[in-house]
Parts: sequence; C-alpha cells; structure tokens
Amino acid sequence: MMLNLSMGSNVMNKFIELENNHLKVVLSTFGAGIYQIYLKTDTLVPVLVTPSSPDDFIKNTNYYGVTIGRTSGRLFGPSYSMDNKIFPVTCNPNSPFMLHGGAFGFWAQPFEVLTQESAVLVLKHISQPTPTFAGVLDIEVKYTLLDKTVKIEYKAHSTEDTLCNITNHAYFNLNLNNGTILDHVLHLNASKYIKLDEDYRFVSIDSVFDKPFDYKTPKRLGNGVLALKNTAQKGLDHCFIKDDSAFIGTLYEPLSKRRLSVFSDYPSVVIYTHNFQSKKPLNTDVDGGIYSSITFECQFEPDGIHHPSLNTAQLRKNEIYQHYIDFQFEF
Repeated sequence: MMLNLSMGSNVMNKFIELENNHLKVVLSTFGAGIYQIYLKTDTLVPVLVTPSSPDDFIKNTNYYGVTIGRTSGRLFGPSYSMDNKIFPVTCNPNSPFMLHGGAFGFWAQPFEVLTQESAVLVLKHISQPTPTFAGVLDIEVKYTLLDKTVKIEYKAHSTEDTLCNITNHAYFNLNLNNGTILDHVLHLNASKYIKLDEDYRFVSIDSVFDKPFDYKTPKRLGNGVLALKNTAQKGLDHCFIKDDSAFIGTLYEPLSKRRLSVFSDYPSVVIYTHNFQSKKPLNTDVDGGIYSSITFECQFEPDGIHHPSLNTAQLRKNEIYQHYIDFQFEF
C-alpha cells in the first residue's frame, strides 16, 4: 500500500507499507525512514515512538526513524583531513559540530523507489558533493521483512574518496502503553564505550565495568540512565564498541514479555535514550518524550576521522560500502 503526502515544502513523500505474517512496517521515502513497526498479535502493536502527525515526521528535527548519513553522530569542526586534503565542516547553528550529516543529510532528502514488493522495499538517493563531503555518493537502502525481523541493508559507492557512516534512528519502546523505557531491561554486547566531555567530544575508550554504562549483564535500563541525568548528556547518548560477533544487544520489556534483539556487522552502536524534549507531539503520553524510547544506531564510531584509535569511516573512490542492521522481535 502506498500513500502520497505533499508537504509544505513541496516535497512529495510516500508512506509505503510492508507486511508479512508477523510484522507490518510503514516506511517513508523522505529520509528513507521507518514511520512505525507493528507487531501482529491479536491487535497491531506499535513499538516505535514517532511524531503523531505524518507531516511532523517529515519536518522533525529529532531524526525519528530516518536514515542517517553521510556521517552518523557528531562530526566536529572546523575541518578534517583526508589524504592531505582539508575539508571544512559545515557545523550546525551555534554548535562546534555537524550532527547526523547536517542540513543536507540523508534524513532530509527524498529517496526514489527502486523495488517494491509485499515484504521488500529498496530506496535510492544520489548525494551530491558539498564542501564537507567530496564526490557523488549513490546510496541504496533496502528494507526486508524476514519472519519477525526487520532487516536494513545499506549499499553505497562514491566517485571520490569521502566519509560514509550510515545508520537508522528509530526510537523503540516495546510497551508504549506503559510510559517510559526506564523499566525495560537492556543487554549490550559491549565491554567498552567512548567517554565524552561536556561538549560531546571524544575523551577516551573506557571500560564499561562498574559504571552506569555497564549493560554487559542485562539490567534495568533506568539504573544507568538516571545515574547520568545530571551530566551534559542527561542520559545515555554514547557509543558502545561491541565485542566479537554480530550480536549488538537486546531490549526486553517485562510486562509484555516482548524482546528486541539487534544484530549488525558494524563495530559499534550509539545508544540514545531520548534525553531531551521533542518539539513535536508524539504517540506517547510521556511528557515531551523524555526517556520514552531508545535508539540502536549501529555504525562506525562517530568523529573517527579525528581520532587514530577509532574507525575513520573513509570510503574510497569506487569501493562498495555494504552493511546491515537486523531488528529481530520476539513476542
């Protein structure tokens, strides 16, 4: 099923539904995003926090469900160097960094439909060069429903050496009727995380053990989040470097007994617990959406081009960029 909506900016967006025996997913061509994931039980159970209005989904600045790139997370200015070439970073207003690809990131771009089937959708976008990012980058985002799994596959190539670090920014809550995600149980396959200063800059790679970031053993999400409430981040907004294997982690909701397991070939994941207020009404009763949901932004470590100990996320001319993220549900 396809629904066309023309936005105030004269951008045409299509909401496209994929469905199998277990899942129903509503996707957006604008930003190649996920508007909603429904678990098919006796009723359709939504598991994403998202703007109540489809118009607000397109205009939102909290990146609900959208594809993020060319770079994910914060790319700090004023510049970076690749192969002895200096590239200026076009920072967000009043910020020392570009966030999630900046004003012309994938989240703010129309994608065209390449393939559409009942349980498969392939979207394409051609990203033109900017002062910050060299080359013409062709990107394809493929969504596939496999049993109880939403599989996302990214494929890209560039005409010049560039930075490329693509992820999805869906906000999960496995029991929207029960308020925040603080009573969800989180398990992360990560012994290390990236310590940040008050400006979100890289400080060091640290062990998670005996810190609020320790989810190596499953525990209540709120234990760590609330311990960080008085920091600059006000909760989890940190990159975790996964241990060996494709397993990223699980999110479990005790009352509904629903579980989300995340798998990816990316080396790290940014966990964000909606620590700041939404500017738009959401499909949750949680005031401002604060702690209403959690992201699993599987990716290379953000801002790695500035730090030798991190992945630089460089994509060489004509090489193929290919990565996946699996969101696997149990219910």
